Amino acid sequence: MRHRSYALLAAFAAALAAGPRPGLAGVAPAAALVTPVTSTWTIDPDSTARRGLEPGLSVRLRLVETENIVALGRDAYPTSIDMTRTRVRLWADAWFTPKVRSRLQVNYQRIDYRHCATCEERTGEVMIENFYVEAFDIAGAPVGLRVGRQNLFYGDGLLICDGTPLDGSRTLYVNAALLTFAIPQWAVDVFAAANYEKEDLLPVIDDQHLRLVETDQCLIGVYAKTMPYMGEAMAFTLEPYFIIMRERAEDWQDRVNTLGARLVVPAGLARLRGEAAYQTGYTHPDYSAEGGQEAKNVSAFGGTAYLDAVVHKRLGLGFTLGYVYLGGDNLKTHGKFEGWNPVLGRWPQWSELYIYTLVPEAGVAYWQNIKFPLLEVEIMPLEGLVFDARVLWMYANRPDPGTCVPAGTDFDEPQSMKRGNLYAFRLSYEAGDHLAGHLLYERFEPGGYYDWLWEECGSSGKPEPADFLRFQISFGI
Repeated sequence: MRHRSYALLAAFAAALAAGPRPGLAGVAPAAALVTPVTSTWTIDPDSTARRGLEPGLSVRLRLVETENIVALGRDAYPTSIDMTRTRVRLWADAWFTPKVRSRLQVNYQRIDYRHCATCEERTGEVMIENFYVEAFDIAGAPVGLRVGRQNLFYGDGLLICDGTPLDGSRTLYVNAALLTFAIPQWAVDVFAAANYEKEDLLPVIDDQHLRLVETDQCLIGVYAKTMPYMGEAMAFTLEPYFIIMRERAEDWQDRVNTLGARLVVPAGLARLRGEAAYQTGYTHPDYSAEGGQEAKNVSAFGGTAYLDAVVHKRLGLGFTLGYVYLGGDNLKTHGKFEGWNPVLGRWPQWSELYIYTLVPEAGVAYWQNIKFPLLEVEIMPLEGLVFDARVLWMYANRPDPGTCVPAGTDFDEPQSMKRGNLYAFRLSYEAGDHLAGHLLYERFEPGGYYDWLWEECGSSGKPEPADFLRFQISFGI
């Protein structure tokens, strides 16, 4: 739902430069859309040979420079924010038997601001990112169980990826129990998860009481995926799911039920990917409206469609052509809410920059009230070296002035629903299994929708383009 009351700038500073990382329920795709990896929870085939303790370490350094990414130059918002982010992860897998293990992963992140008038230095806190126990092939059956703090990722990450959106790319975890089992031609996951506004479950060193999400959340869900029968090739892969999420504060509660499916159809050197979901449920009354505003019944739709194709195998040249639609609320309907709820899909699915431009409307990475076609081209001229370019032509579905106009008040209709055009360029390099880096640049040029938004917000001047530049280097053993 629409969270209009949380600390805008604090969330922005906390979540800057977010990015996906692999999760054990699947692997998050890279920034490029050409070659995403899709899977439900799977067992490492080498696990049966493992015993004892397996430690690991990763270090990531990010240099980030931004301009106008929150409010496109609007008054009372920071314009330029430059920072250095250092993240260190240390973990250990303890194998009790070849089919039972536990993982403890500790996370430390420090943020140093080189330019930000309203940002505070963060010396960092040491927290537990993953802590779980899992068992494979229980009682000799195709059944697995994982309990504890873990990462979940399904499909392309439209709905399940990041349980801690306000801490950016520091963590993605959820506190969950995950049961996975196989039946003929199907793999099925059943999960129950809980996310809390702040860390309340596990100890933290130098606790800075960071917000992880705006409100407490709890989820239960079922995610299934068709599997090949007796090694036969499959004409398509179908992934149906049903997810129930409740968001809870002291004096209100929201509920959203999401029923959907994802379909993948391979066709030689190309494939089609599509996902569609419908949401029902209810929102809490909006007490900020004059005289109060009644609770609403949710009726929202969201979907994606992509064509991935390889043009030249030796050059690693390929492209993705896609379309994304995520519903927006019609503020003139009574008792009905049509805005898409991204559930745990609040991460940079399509842009690192634009997740912050969404902050004044509904929250950081709160993908809602948006539609766009996209085109992405990727090339790998040398082994380990990848360049991709992406453009999104972005539109709003409904006029929504966000936090600028109190709920329930009238406003003028915009002359244009065009949000603007977004351009992204990324150069990545991987040197073996231990060293990697990338250079990312994004630019957003606002359209007529933001001219209208500025008028409603009483801002002077015109919206300005936004820029996002990031250099990253990471090392792991």
